[in-house]
Amino acid sequence: MIEKTFNLSKGNEKAVEKVIFDENIHYLHMVFNENEGLPEHYSNSNVYMTVIRGVLSISQVHKVGVNSPSG
Repeated sequence: MIEKTFNLSKGNEKAVEKVIFDENIHYLHMVFNENEGLPEHYSNSNVYMTVIRGVLSISQVHKVGVNSPSG
């Protein structure tokens, strides 16, 4: 595999950046401030998330909302 460097937003401004988008994975870098986020949507795919700072609040169909701290 050839090394590839990705420059991701480091600020606090809202951002949604496609990092890796291929047939195996769609990996996005997202920055949201408190009370911001994606609109409600439905997906039938595997989702992997890395929380760098703050708290991720997510709800799944038929499950109670979950708050996950960074780390």
